Amino acid sequence: MELTLEQAFEVLRSKCGNHVAAARFLELAPGYYRALRNGHSRINRRMENLIILKAMTAAQDLPAPAPVESVSQPQQAVTG
Repeated sequence: MELTLEQAFEVLRSKCGNHVAAARFLELAPGYYRALRNGHSRINRRMENLIILKAMTAAQDLPAPAPVESVSQPQQAVTG
């Protein structure tokens, strides 16, 4: 799924709660993020790709993998 830059900003806002938290998630200053979002600062290709990829990652909302236990428990026989 390919996102537009505007969609990416909205995904980040919805996943992070607000645009300031989205800026922190991207490790950007909130003022710079606001300038990018509002078109007051030029967005180069690398920054656009970063924002879109981070939004796609946030949109997937994958849980952390569960730790694998190396100890196997013996199965009990079912008696009827």
